[in-house]
Amino acid sequence: MRGHDDAKVGIVQSRRDCMEACLAERRFECRSAEYDTKTSECKLSSEDRRTKSTEYVDAPANIEYLENQCVQRKYIFY
Repeated sequence: MRGHDDAKVGIVQSRRDCMEACLAERRFECRSAEYDTKTSECKLSSEDRRTKSTEYVDAPANIEYLENQCVQRKYIFY
């Protein structure tokens, strides 16, 4: 998610730890995370590929995109 990092966790041990940080986030609703396999850095975002589809772009091979599928989706009915 280019340009939509709401928080940086810093160094985490694994991709799973990054996703768990997203699930545990309480300051905002974490919809996605990016794990950098080279630096072990984890970035959290309140956006995902559905809420900001134009910002969902190919990333370098060392960046793994993770998405929280448990977020409550807000639907508007007309």
